Amino acid sequence: AAWDRAEEPAGDRALEETRRFVPAAVAGLTRADLRRGYQQDLGLSDDPDSSCLSKETDDLAKRVLSRRALWLVRLEAAQMARIHNVDLRDRYGVAGLDLVELRAVYRVVRDVDFESAGSDADSLRAKKLWRDELRAKLKDFEERQVRGELSKAHARHAAYRKLGAALLRRDKKAASGASDTAARTIAPDAAAAKKSSLPKVQKPRRTPLGQANAGLLAAIQRRRAPEGD
Repeated sequence: AAWDRAEEPAGDRALEETRRFVPAAVAGLTRADLRRGYQQDLGLSDDPDSSCLSKETDDLAKRVLSRRALWLVRLEAAQMARIHNVDLRDRYGVAGLDLVELRAVYRVVRDVDFESAGSDADSLRAKKLWRDELRAKLKDFEERQVRGELSKAHARHAAYRKLGAALLRRDKKAASGASDTAARTIAPDAAAAKKSSLPKVQKPRRTPLGQANAGLLAAIQRRRAPEGD
């Protein structure tokens, strides 16, 4: 369909972004495992200030583990085709997913050949209905976004937004502290003379976020918004 072709680039971007938060082995991970993985990927493992982000990374881990529909982005098409229709609706239900998550899930299930699993007619019909309802919900979200009627929570869940906001606050605090430290190293009587030629301020030593996992950080900050649900 024309809509599916037009939606594909946005779906590809959403899928790439979602996979950054959903590890391939997500089904075997605990909430603590996932939280530690996020902190390591974001360069927070050796950061003395990382404790201030523990709640945000924990909330995101809780989100990923509680919305099993997100796990579909790590399955092969043949695996998805074999999922029982009842499990698709209940265990992998898409209720509560935001726009980015819906796009990612639809992108991986769009071309799944459910008939290849040898399902009976009723099961096959139920699987296709599940996919059709997912597609309809995605279209509704996109239309509401175009009209400016899509809520902040439906555009991007608070778990992603709050982590992005916390990272920004931390980076601003680090930059501000570095500037203050550099200013104090300049003698008062020489400050005015050197004001126009101050050396570039170096941030305190820590694992560079960009080097740790530029893709994951970008995925969080690209869709940042003010805190709130």
